[in-house]
Amino acid sequence: MTKSDFCLRLEDFPTNDFGLRKLRQLDPVIRARFIHDPSGMTDWNAALGNTLNLTWLRDPVDRAASQINMISRWTDEEASNEKLRTLRDAAKDGIAAYLSTGFDLGYQNIFNGITAYFQFSDPSARPLWLQSKSAGLNALELRALEIALSNFEKMDFIGIVESFDAHFQHMCAVMGVQPPQSLQAHNVNPAKSRCTDEDRELLLPYVQLDMQIYNRALEKTAELPLVPAPPKAEYLTPPRGYILSGEDYLSGDGWHVCERNGHKISRWTGPGDLSALSLMIDKSDGLFMRLHVADFMHPEQVNALYLMVDGVKTGVNITPINNNGFIVEAWATPDQLDHSTARLDIAIHYGFSQKSKNSGDDRILGLEISEFEVGPLSEYQPDSILNLSRWVY
Repeated sequence: MTKSDFCLRLEDFPTNDFGLRKLRQLDPVIRARFIHDPSGMTDWNAALGNTLNLTWLRDPVDRAASQINMISRWTDEEASNEKLRTLRDAAKDGIAAYLSTGFDLGYQNIFNGITAYFQFSDPSARPLWLQSKSAGLNALELRALEIALSNFEKMDFIGIVESFDAHFQHMCAVMGVQPPQSLQAHNVNPAKSRCTDEDRELLLPYVQLDMQIYNRALEKTAELPLVPAPPKAEYLTPPRGYILSGEDYLSGDGWHVCERNGHKISRWTGPGDLSALSLMIDKSDGLFMRLHVADFMHPEQVNALYLMVDGVKTGVNITPINNNGFIVEAWATPDQLDHSTARLDIAIHYGFSQKSKNSGDDRILGLEISEFEVGPLSEYQPDSILNLSRWVY
């Protein structure tokens, strides 16, 4: 999934692949230039320490009305039980009918979703998917609002949807990028109508928490400079190197699933004659690459082995280290690399793949690779070939 090199969309991955588990080592995270986190489950600055945190807020009343409008369009498959069908049918009759159903109206975090998002999985306040209709806020709600406002203030950029054009220009300046000439609008319902005054009066009691955050956002964005200096553009600099093992996520085609054999963790290439790998990386000093090949299917695959880096064929050094294992070293000087993008495209060519020799294994295999390392050419240490020593990035 090479798109992850540019923008990692967490909604595309199983929840248990992320969270706070080994975030600094997870290959999709360290390789992505942008991370889209729609659920607010992670404090990314605390987890990674080098992130530029940006978010957009929509008027909470309009957001709730839009969610109810979406519920009214549920298919029978989406409205899979009696409760959901009742909510859908009520939503079709309007906001007043929806609010009068008596069910858990906070379904799918319709109300106070901004507050819930800014909890960053704080266990003391996660139940705040629920709405508050009372004149005052209870202790749990006050605690949730306190956590949300604290996390809100840590954001490097807050944009208001209702002022999108102006705030988008500001966001680009904060990120240190040029605004695109045109934008595509996704997930927009052209037939939706604005929330009426009557609907707004009905919904306001359900979004008390979110309105406080939204009003604070309006205060913060009221005097945004037109073209500010990019205060943290350096945070978007791609990393200087990677060390990938067989269990890491690999962006590119031509890889079988990770497998374990004793202490060895590896991936076989195949079923074709090349395997691709793409990374976001600093290319300014040139790059040195090293592969630890644990096994192969046929000696001719070793003889045919070469790398294409940004479309340029590199020379390789191959050094045997044990029975069928060997180290492949390759390098690319700065003038061989494409500096118009931070994306590095690597193709490992090995001639062909063939059927596994193991009984019951129908896979078509090439090389078994247990580790891949890439870093600045200027920091390569020739005497480290047998132990794959790490650069300090």
